[in-house]
Amino acid sequence: MTCVVVSGPTYSSTPHVRTHAPPKSRPYVEYRECLRLEFSFRCVYCLSTETEIGPTDNYGGFEVEHFKPKGHAAFKHLRNYYKNLLWCCHACNRAKGDAWPTSKEEKGGWRLVDPSKEPLGRHIAISGDRLIPVNGSLAGEYMIDVVDLNSKLHVNRRRHRQKILSKVALLQATVESIASRVVGEPSLESSVDQLLQQIASLSAVVGASLAPPWDSPVSCRCV
Repeated sequence: MTCVVVSGPTYSSTPHVRTHAPPKSRPYVEYRECLRLEFSFRCVYCLSTETEIGPTDNYGGFEVEHFKPKGHAAFKHLRNYYKNLLWCCHACNRAKGDAWPTSKEEKGGWRLVDPSKEPLGRHIAISGDRLIPVNGSLAGEYMIDVVDLNSKLHVNRRRHRQKILSKVALLQATVESIASRVVGEPSLESSVDQLLQQIASLSAVVGASLAPPWDSPVSCRCV
């Protein structure tokens, strides 16, 4: 039996390449359409999608995140600077808030990672329903702690996602194991049909979380 691998989201092994360049000096809230498209309607920190978190909410319940926090005196000039902005779910944005490492913490390796400058996958990985630092990365550990990425909310969401993905993989493997024996066997053909229906149903749940949200923008400030 060969199992078909079904995987969930993973942290990128390469930095995010900015694809939008909206007009400068606009209030940061006017960049929401660009950011949604830029980050594929996904939270840069927990990797959840708008459709997964707030399928009926405006913007999926997501918010503009200032990587270098606008509430920090040293970064007020970056309040409306597009390249300092990320797209983030409400939970991650509220957890991070205006947090920023001290000079001493940064020198010790405790820092936040800008996904547009270096890959988060170098510092954070998903292990089951929890996030872990990669190779003991202090930056990864710091981010997991500051953004509270192993909160009950995030753990439950990953657990639910993995449960669905595991069911899909098991059903796919089961169908594969009997597919070569269904010809001329009505009972097996019926079983395969039922399994295919279950796979389609579960795949629809997974696919729905990846689909563009109901209020997906058709244009942005770049146009």
